[in-house]
Order: sequence, then C-alpha cells, then structure tokens
Amino acid sequence: MNTKGKDLTKEPPRSPKVRVGGYAILGRTIDKCRALLWGNLGEYHFDCPLDNMLFGFKGIKGDDFKAFVETGASDDDIAKWIDRNGISKSEEEKRAWNEEV
Repeated sequence: MNTKGKDLTKEPPRSPKVRVGGYAILGRTIDKCRALLWGNLGEYHFDCPLDNMLFGFKGIKGDDFKAFVETGASDDDIAKWIDRNGISKSEEEKRAWNEEV
C-alpha cells in the first residue's frame, strides 16, 4: 500500500461532515480503513455502523472498499471508485443523503 493515512492512535479521523467526492462520511471512513491497514487504528473501528451508512447507501461491502483502499488509491481515486460501484446515485440523491447524515 502506497498511501499512508493518519495514525489514529495520535490524531482523530476526519469529521463525518467533511465531504470527499461529494460524500459525507467518506473521508472518515478512508482514514479509518487506512489506519486499519497500517496497524494504527487505535480505539476506532472500520466497517462500523457509521461507515455502513455510506456502504448501505451505495450498496457496497466494507471488504470490497478495504480491498480497493489497500491498492494505495488516493482519496480522489476512492471517491471515483465509490461512484462507479454499487448502486448508481444522482447528484440530487447524494445531496439529499448528505443532508440526512
């Protein structure tokens, strides 16, 4: 894996409100997944109920997401992967979902 993320034993993941690729929660989920892969997740949990709000909205699985993150993908690449996989969502659907979470 090429992209080293945050050490969550020393700093928190991004806020769920921070949007990556137009998705709330995604930045935080990326931070936690990378930390899991690097062995510095600390007290946080990947594929937790919050992450599953995003995974459920898009119809993807945490294990598939983790496998893609493990390739060393950038935040932008991960956002594009989210767009291409699972259930297709319009910009309006994304906007409405972001407002709900």
